[in-house]
Amino acid sequence: MKTRIPFLLMIFLLLFFACKEQTKTVPEKTEKEAPKTKIIINKDMFDVRKHVTKILNDEVYPSDDDETFRCLDAILKSDTNEHDFYMMVFRDIIKKSDGALAEVMGQYILDFIKEKPKYFVEKYKTFANEEKEQWIGFMAYEFYFQEDYKTEVNRYFDNILRSIATDSGKETITKLQEKVMNEVANIDSDESEHDTNLTSKLKQKVMRLSELEHEYQLKSLEIVPSEKTIVLGGLQRVLKLKDTIEFIDVSLFQKGIHEIRKSFLKGAKPMEVNGNTYPRVTIEEYIFKTSKNAKETYEMLLNSKGKSSAWTYISKAPHKFLLEENRLYFVGSGGFYMMGMCDEIVEKIKD
Repeated sequence: MKTRIPFLLMIFLLLFFACKEQTKTVPEKTEKEAPKTKIIINKDMFDVRKHVTKILNDEVYPSDDDETFRCLDAILKSDTNEHDFYMMVFRDIIKKSDGALAEVMGQYILDFIKEKPKYFVEKYKTFANEEKEQWIGFMAYEFYFQEDYKTEVNRYFDNILRSIATDSGKETITKLQEKVMNEVANIDSDESEHDTNLTSKLKQKVMRLSELEHEYQLKSLEIVPSEKTIVLGGLQRVLKLKDTIEFIDVSLFQKGIHEIRKSFLKGAKPMEVNGNTYPRVTIEEYIFKTSKNAKETYEMLLNSKGKSSAWTYISKAPHKFLLEENRLYFVGSGGFYMMGMCDEIVEKIKD
């Protein structure tokens, strides 16, 4: 035993010093390490191309917000190799424009034509009549607010004509000039007929429904964009599936709108005593800039009933329309269990 202990002790000491020597080769961490790079995110950064792609894919809806206006500004500044893409986006935004956004689209169209006259002429020739009318309507409203609109229309289009070299291009611009001038004149005559009241009457109308048998109670009432409506929003969704909708001119509906309000009401009393089914009604108020806009839209919608298959995608439940001056009302019931009840609702909200 005496001879083995020193031997084991020697092995232990050798291992101890070997480990100690090895630890010395590892560099110690110092307090003066290089600072890590800090990534600063600029809150003002905005990916225009990503946003306009979402608009095209219906992931977001164009509105009178900073994002949409940044996209429109980018469209005006787009490079030649991006013209086709941004023109597609521009046309899509214009088709979907209503309310506050529609009121500024005229200026964007005028700026676009001014910046890219030759490209515009080339593309404008491919537009369907419905789309041409919408662009003309937006431009006309922009000129309407000029003190001397005739001078301003002529001055603007004369400048555009100087940038067009071909005879066919000049002819396209000249015809567009005539149509814009005529449209402004139509707006002027419409406005001179009477003072258009753009104040909403929806709340005072729907509050009367509490007097009906089922004592309808107001659950919600708000200003909404077109995509959240049953009628115009439904037509826009159908239009995404088709280039045009037979018997229905969606641009006619869109171009004259000032504001849209939507309300939802539910009966306090059930359909049957001790029953669990309560009547429901959604009423949409479309306020147009002129009575003519409202009347033309109303007549167009009524004429399309029973003719256009689009209505199967919009409202299968019993519904009615009501026209009063520059306001169009849509009364949509909760379902076929309310057959015939729309009539009494319409009568109650009539002024």
